Amino acid sequence: MLNISVVLFLLLVLKFFSYSSAQDKPKLTLDEFFNYVEYPTVIFSPTGQHLLIETLQPSWETNSYSHDLWLYDIQQQQKRLIIADISEHFAPIWSPSGKWVAFFVNNNSIANNSRHSFEKLDTTEKFMYFYSVTTEKLIAVEIGTVQPSFITWSDDDRILYFVAQA
Repeated sequence: MLNISVVLFLLLVLKFFSYSSAQDKPKLTLDEFFNYVEYPTVIFSPTGQHLLIETLQPSWETNSYSHDLWLYDIQQQQKRLIIADISEHFAPIWSPSGKWVAFFVNNNSIANNSRHSFEKLDTTEKFMYFYSVTTEKLIAVEIGTVQPSFITWSDDDRILYFVAQA
């Protein structure tokens, strides 16, 4: 009988400690559970000095996703936001020298809420963007109304070729 009461007492003490430790842990909210970050693209520069990181995470305020492009300097261990709202249809591409990054940005006119928004989709001017790692400048180049399906650099960084349907 004494053994049973000792065992019951120990079980009661263990139960008490388990309740107290469970109450100390913060509750995980749904926002925290769903607030994850995806990394669709992570690319080392050809020189190995930088890392290009594309992030995709929920933006609760706008009821959409934030699709951003970051540059991480490996030696200085610093990251820098290149641009927000990068196109999810094309992965950014390094130039062979590692001095430039080419990419596309989502066109804000596509998000037009009018009933004729898709009629204007094919006629909007599109831009290709180039980011210089050395000067930290962003250059936009108009490419017309075509939608590129493939891009690649020449070996000397002087020309960027792209294929598009006319």
